[in-house]
Amino acid sequence: MFRTVKRDGQEIIYYITPKKNKTEHEVITGPMDELCYPIREDVSAMISCLGEGEQSKESTRDGKPFLSFSTQDFAPITTWQYDDSIEFIKKHIKDGDVQVICEEGYSRSVSIALAYLMSTGMGYEKAIKNFGHGLPSCLVHQWGLVGYAHKKGYIDDKKYKSEMAKINKARGS
Repeated sequence: MFRTVKRDGQEIIYYITPKKNKTEHEVITGPMDELCYPIREDVSAMISCLGEGEQSKESTRDGKPFLSFSTQDFAPITTWQYDDSIEFIKKHIKDGDVQVICEEGYSRSVSIALAYLMSTGMGYEKAIKNFGHGLPSCLVHQWGLVGYAHKKGYIDDKKYKSEMAKINKARGS
């Protein structure tokens, strides 16, 4: 699922996790832009992959829970950054939508949302199919997400090897 918003004549796409029912809250991914700050009223908490330092830091912004950590576009998200993000989402999604932002909104933030979906029991393939975006756009984040999914037991060895072969082929390795 996704929402589009017009900004400066361009369409910005926000990808949203699927809801099981009308009252369930969502994880919304998207780019860092003026629509993020101040944090919208309908968002209960926010994660930023654009923070300072690799260590996850929980604080408040605009009076709402805010988790930030720094990860570069071409470096995989670490296991503990995934774990911290999933724990943060699970803690705050009961209060409203949780927004996850990165520079462009289609790789790091998508990786976090997909890892969260897998952690809810949705599984690897169903999470990717139902999210609407598919795998993160950046191959490094695809590689990191597949590695995380395998480490956490969301995919078996056979699927892991198959997915890594696809990513390596796309990378030209």
